[in-house]
Amino acid sequence: PQDQCSICLCEFDNKSFLDQSHAFCFYCILQWSEVVRRCPLCKATFFSIIHSVKSMVEFEQVRCRIS
Repeated sequence: PQDQCSICLCEFDNKSFLDQSHAFCFYCILQWSEVVRRCPLCKATFFSIIHSVKSMVEFEQVRCRIS
């Protein structure tokens, strides 16, 4: 289903997109990217995770985790 993350198989939590426009939960794809930088669906290499940051506090937490 389109309203479900293909990593955790649950409804999206903080829906995020890869370069290929495939959607995943933000923390699912963040953890996935620590192992491999390939889309779980199409296996294409991705270079960014597009995520809607709602506040500066959340931005700081995300930025620290990615760096």
